[in-house]
Amino acid sequence: MRQRRYPSDVTDAEWSVIEPLLPPPAWTTRRGGRPEKHPRREIVDGIRYVCSEGCRWRALPADFPPHQTVYGFFRRWTRSGVWNTVRDHLRREVRCKMGTSPHAVATVLDAQSVKASETVGKDTRGWDGGKLINGRKRHLLTETHGLPLDVMVTSAGLHDSKPAKDLLTRARRLHPELAIVWADSAYRGPFAEWAKTELKLTIKTVNRSKDAKGFVVLPRRWVVERSWAWVMHARRLVRDHERLPESSEAMINLAAIRLMTRRLTRPTAYPTAARPRPGETLKAACPERSHSSPSRHRRIADQRTDPGQPAQRAAVPRPPARGGYGRRAPGLDRSRRSADGRPLPSCREGGRRVRLLVRRSAGACPPVRGHRGWYEVASTETVTWSDRGP
Repeated sequence: MRQRRYPSDVTDAEWSVIEPLLPPPAWTTRRGGRPEKHPRREIVDGIRYVCSEGCRWRALPADFPPHQTVYGFFRRWTRSGVWNTVRDHLRREVRCKMGTSPHAVATVLDAQSVKASETVGKDTRGWDGGKLINGRKRHLLTETHGLPLDVMVTSAGLHDSKPAKDLLTRARRLHPELAIVWADSAYRGPFAEWAKTELKLTIKTVNRSKDAKGFVVLPRRWVVERSWAWVMHARRLVRDHERLPESSEAMINLAAIRLMTRRLTRPTAYPTAARPRPGETLKAACPERSHSSPSRHRRIADQRTDPGQPAQRAAVPRPPARGGYGRRAPGLDRSRRSADGRPLPSCREGGRRVRLLVRRSAGACPPVRGHRGWYEVASTETVTWSDRGP
């Protein structure tokens, strides 16, 4: 087993998600055959490396299996529809993890024209007069979270609505629950009427305002634009290098599969429990305070023993803001000292002031977690700050 050394290599968690979705080796089935010489994981790593880094198949690093073997698996799995199966399964898993239904009802449709390299034949490329691009056009259908439902690659010379008929017909057959499609103005008119009559789909166009200048985020349409930005992180997709359109579709599916596997295996920030907020710690330390959650620039510790006694405000120093490559040491105010005689950090060092409301009492309030440290009431009028807990 080769050592994981490239960013495109699958992790153990990602491989546990992808491996059950791949077709079983031929020698393990009734058909039989010779056992595979190279592990499946190395094959998938090689395919993802080409998609992510954008190199030629012949330029695969030496630690991968031979490029003929990697490309052979890629072509066989493309023809058999393995990438579409993996994409659909991962999309349902991601939607379930997000708390939504695994099957989408609303979708967003858009097309993208990209330049084609010299490896793309004349029969599958064309001239897009609107974008002034000689190459291919990619048609993407996503759900409302930006996850792809289906993709189609055609010549750039075709109008957006013509390949969209085949795309929506195939999507309607595979996903009969679809009801509405948001798109741009290129899909309005006869195409919208055809979709309503033949496929029972409602096409809603979102037009750009005539007064808008520059980049404007359009409702619903920004979802598919963000999906294009996601898949374009794969350098193989910056320009279309595939000789066959189905290979180009497979590369788009591979970029989406990598995105969804990372979402499914992404570690949570706090795996055991959420980190308590400063307001919750303050409420637990002083349960009798009458104020709600503290604001950002004010920390309140309220210990009420004598309701008739007025409250006294004491200026509390705040640690300085972060700057440069580290945090500056707080200055010392020699005129203010704590109960044990130590000088207190000056509240004027580091920018904004922070105040702590303290009730007059004989006892002391427990240490309170503040914005950048612990505030401890040493007496009725002095408060100390430290960057460490109690």
